[in-house]
Amino acid sequence: MIDLTFTTGKDFKEKIDNIMNEQIDRVIDLSKGVIHTKEYKKMLNTMAMFHHYSWHNSMLIWLQCPEASYVAGFRKWLTMKRYVRKGEKGIAILAPMFKNLIKIGEDGTDLSEKALIGFRKVYVFDVSQTDGEELDVHEIHKYVKDRNLKDTLHNMMDHISKQVPIQFYKSTSKEGGYCSKDSININQRICNSNTKVMITLLHEYTHWVLDFQEGTGRSDNPPDLKEMIAASVPYIIMKTLGIKGKDLDTDMALYVNNWSGNEEDKYKLLRDSMESMSKVVRRVLEWQL
Repeated sequence: MIDLTFTTGKDFKEKIDNIMNEQIDRVIDLSKGVIHTKEYKKMLNTMAMFHHYSWHNSMLIWLQCPEASYVAGFRKWLTMKRYVRKGEKGIAILAPMFKNLIKIGEDGTDLSEKALIGFRKVYVFDVSQTDGEELDVHEIHKYVKDRNLKDTLHNMMDHISKQVPIQFYKSTSKEGGYCSKDSININQRICNSNTKVMITLLHEYTHWVLDFQEGTGRSDNPPDLKEMIAASVPYIIMKTLGIKGKDLDTDMALYVNNWSGNEEDKYKLLRDSMESMSKVVRRVLEWQL
């Protein structure tokens, strides 16, 4: 069982750091400077399953209950007419604590805001730890259902185009696309299927968000790490949506295997990048919420 008890902010940070480092240890072999693609895919699959949680919480769930598929709090299960079995141990995650800060501007305007003041430990339980009325898998995993790929792509493009223009072009270049501060550009000669268009759209959108949107990413990352992140986000999102495609796995694995660099830098950069991935995923899926 993971111990999330703490007495000071420093103690809390150290415990979370140690837990997240344990997760990264599964993925990267420091002695060889190699990322284990299978373990990395497992981590991305977990992020897809629990995309509505922060990266830290999705990893806490995986570390404590690797087979978890859908989690909820004790009272939430009761509203779904299911009951946590006696003796089941909860999965500890972190819930934010907020405080209303009252502020009045010089002109008397109310500038009050809700500020994050810390975290507290709460428990959730996986569906496998409960009994009761049968659940509709489409109800609890609302993204994983029969869907028309063309319609999904259209809706996704509509959502993204409200943030940045999407343009199509034809080129003999082997690149599927590129992005600038002002647009996302997709090469129709390479992206000749809806699946490839979606992968490239999400890949370039990730670059756009992390490179050009202030406060959302790490534009100072090395280029090969940027590419790995940009290949990982489509993998997470399309897994979340239940969309399959051999290009998806191939694209992600290619960039993971091509990531070079100092072993210790890899360790730190990979960990620092995961929350950025999580933020982009949630940003893309906003249109579905």
